[in-house]
Amino acid sequence: MKMTRKDFLRTSMAAGTALFTGAPLLAGTAEASSVTGGARPRQGRMTLIKKATILTMDPKLGDIIDGDVLIDGSKILKVGHNIEAPNADLIDARDMILMPGMCDGHRHLWESMAVTRPDLTLVTWHMMWAVGMTPEAVYDYCYLGGKMAINSGVTRVIDYCHVTHTPEKMVAAAHGAVDSGIGGINCPQLSGTVPFGPGDTVNFKAAWSTMRGPADEWHFELAEKLRDELFSDSQAPLQFGLAHSTAEAGASRESIHAEWARAQALEPKMMTGHVSGRHAGKPAKYRVVPDLIKAGLLRDNYIVGHGNGLTDEELLMLRDVGAGLASTPRAEVRMNIPMPLGRCHRLGVPVAFGVDHLIYNPLDYFEHIRSADIAMYAERGENKEIAKTMTARDYMHVATLGGAKALGIDAKVGSITPGKLADLVLLRTDRLGFPAIDDLAERVYTYAGIQDIDRVWVQGKLHKKDGELVDFDKGLYKRAIKSWDIARADGETITFIGENGNILTAEDVRSPSFNPGRPQPASRPR
Repeated sequence: MKMTRKDFLRTSMAAGTALFTGAPLLAGTAEASSVTGGARPRQGRMTLIKKATILTMDPKLGDIIDGDVLIDGSKILKVGHNIEAPNADLIDARDMILMPGMCDGHRHLWESMAVTRPDLTLVTWHMMWAVGMTPEAVYDYCYLGGKMAINSGVTRVIDYCHVTHTPEKMVAAAHGAVDSGIGGINCPQLSGTVPFGPGDTVNFKAAWSTMRGPADEWHFELAEKLRDELFSDSQAPLQFGLAHSTAEAGASRESIHAEWARAQALEPKMMTGHVSGRHAGKPAKYRVVPDLIKAGLLRDNYIVGHGNGLTDEELLMLRDVGAGLASTPRAEVRMNIPMPLGRCHRLGVPVAFGVDHLIYNPLDYFEHIRSADIAMYAERGENKEIAKTMTARDYMHVATLGGAKALGIDAKVGSITPGKLADLVLLRTDRLGFPAIDDLAERVYTYAGIQDIDRVWVQGKLHKKDGELVDFDKGLYKRAIKSWDIARADGETITFIGENGNILTAEDVRSPSFNPGRPQPASRPR
């Protein structure tokens, strides 16, 4: 029996008690996860895709015209021509393009609710609205975030979950991500507990420092429970990971090393974090990458989020240790620091694209891929020169096989190769303006969009068919909008005060002195 949202909320609200009593944290939830997105298709059930134009992204197989792909359960069994499988479910893919599912190296699933307010800041979003969210709402937003990724052809994500304000929210976020069916790694952030809530009046700098500070003990204990209970299946689409606290915010090297050592001891499939190389608009004094590599703490199970201010030497250190980087083109153009994507390409550093947040970014992943080229040309200088050398196939490599390598999962996904997991996207090409000829990678890179996606499989399970998500409750989004309105209203009852006890306005906290790294707008929105 599928768990209802009310059942889930009751279970998640017991999380704090279970954490300290030793009771099973996720009691009653295993069935919900196995019935929904976390379930793998029954082995032996075959699907045969016939006569597709296949962008395999496998350098040995190349592009295949009028090709067939046989899926056996969760894996790709055969790729080629004239494949026969009499008992398989047949899909006629003539005039369609089959490509690998895409990988997103830096996405916050919980930030799936769109906003249009011109005064949005990190403070508004994280310190007010997010604090006003209930665990039930967090579950919905992560579930919707996973569905939005799948809908756009993304089958694997690094889910950087930094809404870990309370045990209940941390549990809710993980369940929402699992139940969405998205693959990849769920990475709850190890960070400070939020000491305030709706209706409170708090010192802004103290609150900012706490939220960006090191993890409390319960974060580690709860992460271990999630690993052992929700993420115990090593073959499930979504695996256990961790996000570290903000290492460039001024914490001591000793505390940073201690956190990383404890985190690595939990054996996450992947660790991630926001590492800019800059802090408060200047080069960061603490250099995360070389220090942690020297300490033996930054290993091949790490992917940097952004990394705009990393030097070439630091990027090479990542490459040599086997780690990767995720570049988020549409988010990074706002940072006034050149994107690292071009330098990663030049230096051979594993790099993935990322959406970052969806709060004011488009849902179409193809648009994010195309934005990289535009952004690098607009930045001029080195990035423009590198962009001149990059082809459509290079960008599609970052979105698929190269991105999978940055996520540490290229042996399993990223190309249409026999033996790999069946993460696949089938594109229609009958839309007005979609070209029938040209290099295959060029056709997909330049013209494909979310509106062209006919089917999406994650690990062999069909999640999108005929352009619509399978078994998706459209009413959930309407309910989420209502809870989102409530969360925003509750969050805006929080009052921040300055050092002298003065009440801070929204314009006050836009200042870089309060919100480091965010440039002030050139003019006030009218």
